[in-house]
Amino acid sequence: MSLLTEGPHAITIIPMMITGKDKYGNWALERGEGIERTPENGRSVAVEPYGAGSLSGLEADDGTSVNDQFTVRGELPWEGGTKSIIVWNGNEYDQEGLPKEYTRGSYRTHHFVVRMKRRSAQVK
Repeated sequence: MSLLTEGPHAITIIPMMITGKDKYGNWALERGEGIERTPENGRSVAVEPYGAGSLSGLEADDGTSVNDQFTVRGELPWEGGTKSIIVWNGNEYDQEGLPKEYTRGSYRTHHFVVRMKRRSAQVK
């Protein structure tokens, strides 16, 4: 699976670090240092639209799409956590849930899939 080791996309993963609690008793989070996965450092990924099936009214081929969810696929390990921010193509995305890790089969096919959702989608 060449996309696991030679993916065409570059992303930056910004883990969110717990710094204590706020005045309401919720966990206070602060941005950590960004981790880059790029073709240049040999840790590139493949970013694909989320979902399967035919295009719906929310997904269009002409760039007027309001679909704001994608999946990131790449070679293990995934450096982010459930509250991570992913920067791709100048946009910020939130990680949705835990990464799916596929570790069956040969070592060369071990990979992760992470779902991400745009933080602020603009309707055109």
